[in-house]
Amino acid sequence: MGPRSRRPLDGQLELFSASAKRKHRVPRGSSYPPGYFDHTIAVLDAIEAQRKGLKPFEGRCLGCGKVISAKARTCGRRTCPAVYATWKRDQRAVVREALNEYGGLLLLTDVTLPGTPEQERHRRRVAIPWASSGLRRGDPKALHKANRRFKVRLRWMKRKAYNGGRGALLKSGLPFDQLPPVLVGNLEFQKRGALHAHLALPYTSPQERVFTRAFIDCMKEWAPRCGLGFVQGWQAAEKSSLLGHERAAGYLTKYLTSKHPPEFLRVIKGPVVTVSRQLTRRTGCTIQMLRKTRRLWAVRNGHAPVPSWDWETAIRVGYLLERRSLPARAP
Repeated sequence: MGPRSRRPLDGQLELFSASAKRKHRVPRGSSYPPGYFDHTIAVLDAIEAQRKGLKPFEGRCLGCGKVISAKARTCGRRTCPAVYATWKRDQRAVVREALNEYGGLLLLTDVTLPGTPEQERHRRRVAIPWASSGLRRGDPKALHKANRRFKVRLRWMKRKAYNGGRGALLKSGLPFDQLPPVLVGNLEFQKRGALHAHLALPYTSPQERVFTRAFIDCMKEWAPRCGLGFVQGWQAAEKSSLLGHERAAGYLTKYLTSKHPPEFLRVIKGPVVTVSRQLTRRTGCTIQMLRKTRRLWAVRNGHAPVPSWDWETAIRVGYLLERRSLPARAP
């Protein structure tokens, strides 16, 4: 018996010749039929959901189209158009509840990044030059580097300022075991693209006034050493930025009044609005608690199943929901 023939079968030969001669035509432009890529997109979404550890894929985010789990309606990112409206409303509510709990006068001060090389003649290494395009914008590379380090530098400066405020209370004979906190702080972009911070400091009692003045003076001293720029002094702030708690709440969150997410929300990592922990413990109003109040409202109206919260969390959420649902009364 002779050796086996190595010729391919007739069916294989026809398959090879057909694949070599005939090429699959892919429609172009607007000639794609409806649902042409539905199966491919579903397979890719299932693979991505499995890689990220999500639940079986059933849909996309209503705002940005990102892959989400089965029980979620949105992706939860503050830059998503479907989430931003709720997120900014919650941020304003947290700030308003905290300042209403304080209920006194506030002194607002600003902290900025260093200026141009012409202004920072003795600190040219940290100065932010203008862009070469002629626009009133800083150099992109210098802005990125300065904005990325702004929150760290601000934290260093506040730590030194707390020490200065404690020393001022000690010298004046006032109690210093519990220091007055920075009530609210928020970040914003300047026109040149550099970050700057607004800090709301208490200014009602004698202890708070002594602490706030020493706090601001110490910030002005330590700002150049920490790589920061201008800090508004307390004397200038008393003339222009001494506000009540109701007006300060709107001023500190004025950038949240737009319909679209601001640009810096996509750049900054972490919170852009910080509230004192002392006020947060007294009010119990946080972003997470406000989400749970909406969940409790949906449960009461039969739109969602009962969540598995512990007894203490359920009491706190119910109290916060009842307090926020009370009608406003005239004085």
